[in-house]
Amino acid sequence: MLDQILQDLEKAATQVVDTVVDAIFGPAENLSKPSPERAIELPKDTFAHNDVQTEWWYYTGHLESEESKFGFELVFFKRQTALDRLGKIIPMRVLTPISYYAHFALTDINAKQFRYAHRRSLDGSRPAGAQTSCHDIWLDNWRVRELNDHHILTATMNKTQLELVLKPTKSIVKQGLDGLSYKDEGEASYYLSYTRMEASGELFIGEKHYQVTGSAWMDHEFGTWTMKEKIQGWDWFALQLDNNQEIMAFFIRGVDGKPTKFSELTLIDSDAATRRFALDEFSIIPTGEWTSPITNTSYPSGWKLYIPSLEAEFNIDPVLKCQELDTRGSTMIVYWEGANIVTGKMLGKSTSGKAYVELVGYDRSHEDLTLYDYFLSEVQFRALGFY
Repeated sequence: MLDQILQDLEKAATQVVDTVVDAIFGPAENLSKPSPERAIELPKDTFAHNDVQTEWWYYTGHLESEESKFGFELVFFKRQTALDRLGKIIPMRVLTPISYYAHFALTDINAKQFRYAHRRSLDGSRPAGAQTSCHDIWLDNWRVRELNDHHILTATMNKTQLELVLKPTKSIVKQGLDGLSYKDEGEASYYLSYTRMEASGELFIGEKHYQVTGSAWMDHEFGTWTMKEKIQGWDWFALQLDNNQEIMAFFIRGVDGKPTKFSELTLIDSDAATRRFALDEFSIIPTGEWTSPITNTSYPSGWKLYIPSLEAEFNIDPVLKCQELDTRGSTMIVYWEGANIVTGKMLGKSTSGKAYVELVGYDRSHEDLTLYDYFLSEVQFRALGFY
């Protein structure tokens, strides 16, 4: 009885607030949902979009110099706030119609140290933007842009600076159903990937200067979806194998913590041709667990990947246990994302490689965030030792 009364009061308050906000700011913009009737357009769909709720440009990769090895992550998010609320009642668009976020992380394998920083821009609080006419996204002095088919990345934190040039060595991959990737019933994103990019550039850590080379992976997803009540989180895997093939896999975890039928795996061949595998055609089994001493969150740590039809069996092992990012103050979540090494076999041949893995939803602290938490200043820099 009391729950119903509270729900009715909340609904009534929301309607009153919406009426006032609409009168002052005008009605919320309509945002389009992904549809199989809308075909991917290239290169246009690697640029920003003004009619979707969420999109991101995710760069991860593996670098090495003469004496050291590194992993890196640089990601930019753009969020249209027309459908968002603070505290279930206040429309987010009152504060900012568009918000931008960015994360930068570096795994220093030899030093056994993980560094990361995150930023946000609400209603122009920091210089930020994403072009709809070209591939150019920035937040302050963090930036990624495409120039003559090369992606140029720049990011800094404290005394760490990364400057990279990435050259795709394979054509772009349309993930899912010709670029439409379903995450739940009627809920999807458009999903494009450069699964192998040749990397070269410079890395500065304090007084040290490294000339680095390596390989990178870029994911771009965009769309409008409302599945957070049905989904607990996801585990995402991006493997670059030494036979010039790649594997992308994700588990969408339902409220019971188990992978849903929308989980899938894709094999990308040396010529960028793809072959998709449904949930019952592969398995990824955790081999261990790691509990963060910072957030007390427990994550799987290490996995075995099996694809029976390819006689594939891989071990995926983190180069460092601690590659956790606490982005409360920007995107408001705690997640694990880091560099891994791959060993194993496929079709009777020994096959090794490198991987990046992302684990989202194991920490649930974002479900209890207050308005005060949201308006905390973003953490500029954090460096964690080896755990």
